[in-house]
Amino acid sequence: MNLQGGLFLWADGWLLLAGPIHNRPHRHVAASLLFGLDQQLSAEVAGDKVVARALLVAPDVEQSLDSAGATMVVHLDPDSPLWLSLRGLLVNGHAQLDWGDEQAARFRQLADSVSSEPAHELLASLLQVSAADTGPDRPVDPRAMKLASRLRTELPEQLNLTEIAAQLGLSAARLSRLFREAFGITPKRFLLHLKIQGALHCWQPGISAAELAMRAGFYDQPHLIRTAREMFDTLPSALMGNPAFRLIRAEQR
Repeated sequence: MNLQGGLFLWADGWLLLAGPIHNRPHRHVAASLLFGLDQQLSAEVAGDKVVARALLVAPDVEQSLDSAGATMVVHLDPDSPLWLSLRGLLVNGHAQLDWGDEQAARFRQLADSVSSEPAHELLASLLQVSAADTGPDRPVDPRAMKLASRLRTELPEQLNLTEIAAQLGLSAARLSRLFREAFGITPKRFLLHLKIQGALHCWQPGISAAELAMRAGFYDQPHLIRTAREMFDTLPSALMGNPAFRLIRAEQR
């Protein structure tokens, strides 16, 4: 497979195609779907060592990846319908997906065609088989969903949870607890995640890290760098500095 590195973005997730990946323990705000395109991958998730072809990890669960071959990494936002349909598969924050040869082959085909077709639509169709095995999903508290939607829409520089909670008839502590129960992360980390995604959507060749941080709503460049290192154990520039790397946004199709 002649695989070129690429990052494919849509509104509530993204898909990364890369070569071997070796990183240290870190915590994504999004859920992670890890797939070894050439061979099994090794990971440590929530203290468990896992060797699998396909691995699903919940939001805010510590993980490190050791992949010797071409790898597909999918991030699904904690409030995305696709992730919410899959979370029933998890045990101790992760699940090995028991895919047969046909399902694995379709994921390899996705890697070849993702630059020309809507990645999120292809993913949804491919993951329907796994989602069907989870059974009825527990409902998400509508107040938690309202907060997630508001943060997406407004992307505030600072989170005033007390004010938002009062408008919903709750205390800040109660709203924060409902949000974490619904999505597995705190509202503050969710907002930082949205800003990191904003930075990816704002990126263009030649832009400085300082300007990128400003456009994405971070306090300054060091704030952007610290957040990216904590969430991904890397920086966007590590990928985008590669001349073979492609970044494709859903709105560009």
